Amino acid sequence: MTRVLVEGELTVDDVIVEDEGCDWKQVGGGGLYSAVGAAIWGVEVVLSATIGPDYPLDELEVVRQAGVDISKLTRVEQPSLGLWLLHEPPEHRRQIVKTRSATFQTLSEARPPWDELCADVDGVHAAPTMVDAQERVLARARHRGVPATQDALIEPFIDQDRYQTGEAMRGATAFLPSLQEVRQIWGDIDHGEIARRLREVAGVRALVVTLGADGAEVHQRDGVVRIPVVDVDTVDATGAGDAFCGGFLTGLVETDDPVEAAIRGAVSSSFVVGTVGAPAAIRAADVEVAAQRAADLRERVEAEDVE
Repeated sequence: MTRVLVEGELTVDDVIVEDEGCDWKQVGGGGLYSAVGAAIWGVEVVLSATIGPDYPLDELEVVRQAGVDISKLTRVEQPSLGLWLLHEPPEHRRQIVKTRSATFQTLSEARPPWDELCADVDGVHAAPTMVDAQERVLARARHRGVPATQDALIEPFIDQDRYQTGEAMRGATAFLPSLQEVRQIWGDIDHGEIARRLREVAGVRALVVTLGADGAEVHQRDGVVRIPVVDVDTVDATGAGDAFCGGFLTGLVETDDPVEAAIRGAVSSSFVVGTVGAPAAIRAADVEVAAQRAADLRERVEAEDVE
């Protein structure tokens, strides 16, 4: 069976959506939602993250029962990472680290290298965290010859220079930022030009830009393919981009096709946006339903001119 590893952060979030309401103490984090997005496809998923004694273990048990291996979590005595997540429709989101929580830096430094926890994997995903921590994940993936995917963390305390130059993506097979993150890193530069730069500087095979309700763009050397979203009612978009990354990783590992991987990513996102929270999403997930949604999307993808 396919086995993948996700390294990132687990958080306890207070989610506020403008004009809609609040959801207090929601378990989340890029690591958790990415793991859920991968587990939807029936693969073995190993989760590498750091948590404190305050993390809700009953919620993690739901994820464990769905096939996510949480035995590799690093436990520390300091608090878990707590975030305010502020959503402003249609697509803008901000996150603020709570003053009494741990930080991205301290928690990422506490984790041992992923291949010391679980060396026998078919692919890895570097979920949003400190750039240097992501670079360690990708370097070890490159050394072991396994495909790796990477999402971005754009915050005032993050050094964006290494993202801008592409140095931070060395070792990534695919880089999967949101449109908001692309604009924060590079401004309004053409996405095809960004993809070309990342190929030349970092050897990135595919740039995949997630566009929220507008789907995703898959940029490769031979052109761009647009992936639509699955037609489901959106309840809560929190974690949708991370779930996309998890689904994408499984598709990349099992098909070696970034377009097929993005289709899986879109399906994984559909289960997350249709519920509230990662545990609810994995409860709602069904492999047969996922396969049917993927089949429907394949008929709707749009290939554009070669870049």
